[in-house]
Amino acid sequence: MSSDTIPQAHPGLTDNSTNAAGTESRQERVRRMYGRLSASTIVCALWLGFAASADAQLIPSVTPVFDRPAPFTFNSRAASLFGASQIVDRPTSDLRPRFYWGVIGSVAPSWSVPGSMGTWFFEEVTSASPPKMNGRDLRIGLVRARQVGFELGISFVRKTVTSFMVARDGVPFGNTASRWTYTALNDMQMTGVDAHLVIPIARFGERVQLGILGAGGFARIPDVPIQLRVDGPPFYADATSTVALGSPPATGGYVGPYFLPVPLVPGTTYGLTTTSSLDIAPTDYVWLLLRGQLAADFLVARPLKLRVAGGFNYPGMQAIGIDAVYLFRTGARSSAAKIANTPDPTAAPGGLQIADRPQVLAPRRSYWGVVGGVTPKWWTPSGWTHAFKNINFDSPVAMEGREFRIGVTRGRPLGKEFGFSFVQKSVTHFSLLRQGASLVPAGFPIGQVTSTQALITLTELETVRMPGVDFHAFVPVDRIGSRIQLGVLFGIGAAYTSETPIRKRIEGPPFASSTTSPRGVTTLPPGGGFIFDENSQAFFVAPGQTGVDASARFVEVSSLQSGFLLARAQGAVDVLVAPSFKLRFTAGVNYPGAQLVGIEGIYLFGTGQR
Repeated sequence: MSSDTIPQAHPGLTDNSTNAAGTESRQERVRRMYGRLSASTIVCALWLGFAASADAQLIPSVTPVFDRPAPFTFNSRAASLFGASQIVDRPTSDLRPRFYWGVIGSVAPSWSVPGSMGTWFFEEVTSASPPKMNGRDLRIGLVRARQVGFELGISFVRKTVTSFMVARDGVPFGNTASRWTYTALNDMQMTGVDAHLVIPIARFGERVQLGILGAGGFARIPDVPIQLRVDGPPFYADATSTVALGSPPATGGYVGPYFLPVPLVPGTTYGLTTTSSLDIAPTDYVWLLLRGQLAADFLVARPLKLRVAGGFNYPGMQAIGIDAVYLFRTGARSSAAKIANTPDPTAAPGGLQIADRPQVLAPRRSYWGVVGGVTPKWWTPSGWTHAFKNINFDSPVAMEGREFRIGVTRGRPLGKEFGFSFVQKSVTHFSLLRQGASLVPAGFPIGQVTSTQALITLTELETVRMPGVDFHAFVPVDRIGSRIQLGVLFGIGAAYTSETPIRKRIEGPPFASSTTSPRGVTTLPPGGGFIFDENSQAFFVAPGQTGVDASARFVEVSSLQSGFLLARAQGAVDVLVAPSFKLRFTAGVNYPGAQLVGIEGIYLFGTGQR
């Protein structure tokens, strides 16, 4: 939740120990919430890997013409379309397992957050009053896919939230706390980008395929007004009062925290006001676009297929979504000689192999292998504050680190590839800015919004290491000669955020004369004073000083608390060094920043010629 939009508790409400306990309790709740989100992401990734493994058995590769036919032990389907006898239900004259470029349009008419599912994703909510949310999705984009089989793509997304209700407990006063309920005034439209992958599981006939659809991306949350209802007690007699009441005053009155009072609706115990839509966002200024769904593809015509999907659609579920995929240049390309399985008169005489012939060096079939890679340096460009929690929106962000990965992969020597990797992401340096709790300058009425805040700087004490797992997919785009492949690399995963200690420097002004004073002064009192962090915890500042160092952990930096998102979208160049070994050079987005160069080595088993 963004520090520049959320009313913050003032230390005057409780003593220092109570504030510290409340802060710890809140942090534990948020950590548990995002721990469940990280666990769900990892389970989804492992399921995708299982599905990919199953597909490798259920859907056979096409054996090149120069290899001996290999029996498919686990394939119980009828003979392939490539058999000369398969004529009756042949959808096209050439349904080959090759990839085509295409376009996709998709609509999810309705999604919603069922039961208590919203408590997994929203902050400071309870299962007694779980969040509710409804909306719809629209997307359009580009794909690289087979007519029936694997598919990868990237889409522009318009996510619309039509209604929601998020209830939270307000700032506590003694044993009572007001209740804050956020609801929509109008439709909230978010614009973003996501990447998707379809992994086939089983095929029914030659026109229907069952598979798993996984997708991840981000959308920008607009700063639009939403309604906030504040239910008392406590109540206040006027806008400048700091004395809490157990019941509404006879006339007028206010409800809510005393430093941001809301007028009572006459004859009720609640007040209505407006606030920013950013207040309900579980991940600050961005909204996650995550999907994990069961999908059925129907090949309607040679270039067109329809997809019906249902399942998880963050932050809820969708019963049905409909995609239409149109693939370019899917006309028949096989010669009559290939269809009849007779020698091609255009082939080289005597079956001689040319030395660097592409299909010999890089056959069109997939192999299992291992991948290892290193990113010497990644960095976060200035202004990318959405990737971190409670960071000043307009402040410069400095963060850099390195990355190492090793895992298993399934791919061609030159072509498509996907796999899973163990990732060690390290943060070697960072400097982030936050604001402390609000204090009202002396001489101003408390009800006026003229508060000032301390400046908090977070920096590293040592290298922060975060272990995790990610899934990657390489989509080929073009080939240069027989040894160089151009493509796009996508990756998504999660890492465990380290409890590594970091330095937290809190600098004034403003200062306060005591831990319960709501007034801030620009100069430190002669005997010392107090300064407040973003959690309204008070720290003593000795005479002659302007700030204090406090202890903190790196988990306080991540937007996902105990989890850290691993996401990549990069341009890639594959160089085939030998039939079983290739090098990959990458550059592009590496969340939470970018990288100039990354190097990976891939070794494929069983690529020897037979």
